[in-house]
Amino acid sequence: MSRLIPLSLLAAACIPTLAVSQTMSTISPKAGALTSGGGNSIPFSWYPTRYQQIHDYDTFVGATVVPVKSVNFRMGKSWSNGRYGGQSIVLSMWLAYTPQGTTPVTSKNASRTFSQNIDAKTQVQVVNKKKIVLPKLTKWTFGIKIPASRPFIFSAAFKKALVVESRVYSNSNSSRIFTYPVDVYSSQNVGRGSYTTNGSYGGCKSKSNSTVSHYAITTYLKVGNKLNYTYGYGRAAKLPAVMTLGAKNLNITLPGTSCKIVNDLVAIFPGITSASGTSGYYRVALPIPNDSNLANVVFKTQMFFLQKGANSLGITSTRGLNQKIGPGAPSGKGSVTRLYAYSSTSGYNPDKATVASGSTSNYGLVTQLTN
Repeated sequence: MSRLIPLSLLAAACIPTLAVSQTMSTISPKAGALTSGGGNSIPFSWYPTRYQQIHDYDTFVGATVVPVKSVNFRMGKSWSNGRYGGQSIVLSMWLAYTPQGTTPVTSKNASRTFSQNIDAKTQVQVVNKKKIVLPKLTKWTFGIKIPASRPFIFSAAFKKALVVESRVYSNSNSSRIFTYPVDVYSSQNVGRGSYTTNGSYGGCKSKSNSTVSHYAITTYLKVGNKLNYTYGYGRAAKLPAVMTLGAKNLNITLPGTSCKIVNDLVAIFPGITSASGTSGYYRVALPIPNDSNLANVVFKTQMFFLQKGANSLGITSTRGLNQKIGPGAPSGKGSVTRLYAYSSTSGYNPDKATVASGSTSNYGLVTQLTN
């Protein structure tokens, strides 16, 4: 009787024996390998959950072949301070490659039906259902180590997306949410821009004695983002407003006031603050073309509001900003997608979940595979 041999085991037979002392590892996604994207509770500090993460083969960085003996994660950098952890969870874990067929399954076209993302011939349950204790980490390292009890060979040469599936059945917090943010990758945070205050001037006071203000969105401030915008608060509704965009610093005080002009005038964006409320919200769309030459370009902005009685001129000005355009995400590279189903209902069994209730593209846990 013939038997199907899992691809991972077949590959193992074809790979030369490796020295025991040789450590191999690979991390996905590569864009999240050196930076922390924050933290997320799903699935390890969440309700009982079935969780799949699809890693495209070209999103790994490190060894191109790894006989997987451990699947590792790390805390979000801001939480790697030894204050979180100690809870236990009951989980199982599988590794598999995605089906190829006419259209190979990748992070970009993954199905919400869990089984459709798995090539069953390659699937290996690397962790039997068991209790593990989540460690307290004092360093931003891959210290959340989940040892594999069965062999699985990862190879980028297969050019197949990898599925890492975790099922969490319960936790020591009565199967409720607790704080244990595991580090994530988010494309929104990749290649982001930055901004600083232009000089020491922080803005002058409105009629209500509140300082008018100005901000940018660093996750939007990057090459190719048509949604980028900047905004400010004039501290009153229906005020005429204008934003100036410039390239050079100025230091001019408006006569009879404490308000300043801090950049030159290359372009202006007139408008009006929000129709109601006291914040005086004012937003200016600044879409950034998909031109790599714009990466790291710095431009200057400042906002002005016309408000009778604010001062002798009836003009207020915000602080100025130096806005630096980020390079954006690298093009043509693979990514990750997460899919999950969960319930807060007592007795929920993730083994019975067949369809994901949630899915996030270009987002997932930063994952390390080691031998």
